[in-house]
Amino acid sequence: MFRPLRAAALLPVLCAGLLATPVLAPLPAHAQAYFAANDIRARTPSCRDNPNAPVKGYAVGQAGSMPTRTYSFVGCFNSMAECQRWLGPATGFFSGRIIQNRCEQRR
Repeated sequence: MFRPLRAAALLPVLCAGLLATPVLAPLPAHAQAYFAANDIRARTPSCRDNPNAPVKGYAVGQAGSMPTRTYSFVGCFNSMAECQRWLGPATGFFSGRIIQNRCEQRR
């Protein structure tokens, strides 16, 4: 014969399931900005690695909130078009004021 379970009998089972489930909270804004900045840095060709690259790109601006931080990215590229393609994602990262956003011939 089937006997219905009481709510008190289910409580330990429900609690064990809730404790076993990881709760992932969204990252705070400053942490998101930190990880995004590291991603852009990883995609930025350094001038040290490309000493003969004729074009230098600058992207400087503010991102994050409470506190807002200033981030700076400088890269050296083989062409002006390559630098312009890099500027899109680099400056798109900034959520605040953009201070510098340019590509120029290297001196």
